Amino acid sequence: MDNTCVGRWVRTSRACAFTLVELLVVVAIIVILVGILVPSLRGVMERGYDATCKANMHSLGQMMHDKGPDGQRTIPNSAYWMSSVGAVGAQEILRCPMGHFEAVGGSGAVALDGITAITPPPTLIFNAVESDTTIHGFYEQQGYILPSDVTVDISQPGRYDNNYSATTTVIPAGTVVDCYYLWFDPVGSSSQTVNDRSVTMPGDILGVIVQSQALHNSDAALGMAGVEYPNPPADGAGARGYENNAEQVTLQEDMRTFYVHKWHSTFPGEQTRILTVPSETSGSYATNPLINPQTPRLGQIMLLEYSSSLVDLEDAGEHAAALQPRHFGKINVLFVNGSVKALPPEKLYVDSPLWKP
Repeated sequence: MDNTCVGRWVRTSRACAFTLVELLVVVAIIVILVGILVPSLRGVMERGYDATCKANMHSLGQMMHDKGPDGQRTIPNSAYWMSSVGAVGAQEILRCPMGHFEAVGGSGAVALDGITAITPPPTLIFNAVESDTTIHGFYEQQGYILPSDVTVDISQPGRYDNNYSATTTVIPAGTVVDCYYLWFDPVGSSSQTVNDRSVTMPGDILGVIVQSQALHNSDAALGMAGVEYPNPPADGAGARGYENNAEQVTLQEDMRTFYVHKWHSTFPGEQTRILTVPSETSGSYATNPLINPQTPRLGQIMLLEYSSSLVDLEDAGEHAAALQPRHFGKINVLFVNGSVKALPPEKLYVDSPLWKP
């Protein structure tokens, strides 16, 4: 009998196998390495988010300074700063990034059930990200100021199948929204069905766009720059939305959960837009209302990270006491002089001179 192992050493066949102790040691080493690696990766991601937030604040600061006819810089009234930024097409810098669709941790995390989060692809033409069993989803816009009115097909809780326009409503221009895109793209042109999938949003749902023509009509207002969108006929073969009672969905009473009972795709697939109130967990920026636009003080706070919807601070003292740290236990603050500093929350107390003129 040949008792040799692979290699040069000669052992009995019993010695060729791993012992239980050896396997446990290997498993323990892997667990330790993962425990070391995961926090490091999270730290790298968090530093990236922090750097992006600081860069956003620098850019916002530059936009918020307007040169007057005498060459002196002035700052627009805090009540209008978001509109000013939105007017130049800079909505993408209005929010502090906290990852894509699968935002991590806390009650504001997006809960996925049978839906796979992806980075927005360069094209939403079908057969680009194929799967017969998976609905893909991604953030299309965050903290986005609608440049025009948007008509949604579903705006009230209930189950919808054939009559998708039963709760059609218009979300007016100027509304700040988060927008999510769901996409079922079966392999080739095969007929496929997915059942019982849900997504719970971190913000209240304002409306859902499900009909092909409505999706097409909203591309200009909500479409992501650099992404190619399909332009199918309004309904029938080639439609990107729901048709012929083949789709059955429910907007739950909590106005946070969108449930797919059935999506049946003949060809090419199904696409859906979901508009929500901006998520509290995805971060935002807010202005200091105590600033005098004509005579701002260089050492005065102009903008800071604020863990809430995009709002202007109505009362700096009241809100400052409730500010929550965003990155590494600190809050990024933009000053009138253009500098950005990371400050601990206790530095932003109610009567801090950083707020006052």
